[in-house]
Amino acid sequence: MQAHERDEELCIVDVKVNVGQWVNRKQSFDTFDLLHFLKVPDRAKQAVLDDIAEHWKRLLALRGLPQDDFPRKASPHMELLDELIKIEPYNKLNVIGFPIQTTTGWTQAAVVTNPDAIVEITPITMFDTRVKLAGME
Repeated sequence: MQAHERDEELCIVDVKVNVGQWVNRKQSFDTFDLLHFLKVPDRAKQAVLDDIAEHWKRLLALRGLPQDDFPRKASPHMELLDELIKIEPYNKLNVIGFPIQTTTGWTQAAVVTNPDAIVEITPITMFDTRVKLAGME
């Protein structure tokens, strides 16, 4: 059933998420307890990128998917973040940011990995709106 048949539509929302204490350097594993936001590849140390890449290759192989270069380059299989965030120490993160390529160019995407960390959600629309996040009741 299409969203418009259910009287639903997509809209842009402003989401405020608790990301902990800002760390003004590239993240290493020891900063995950302070800062629960990881932006790859440019705000993560080499060891973190290498570890994510190792887990990512294993997750791709388990599903019979072709290898890619995440987290150094965007992946067509970002749904695997659901599995990555179950692995220590990535389960400490509330948000993971990464670059994606759209038809109009590159942009930054952010995935909230811990819904309990959401502080506020504000729909950006002129209509009366009730927000329902995908995967949440």
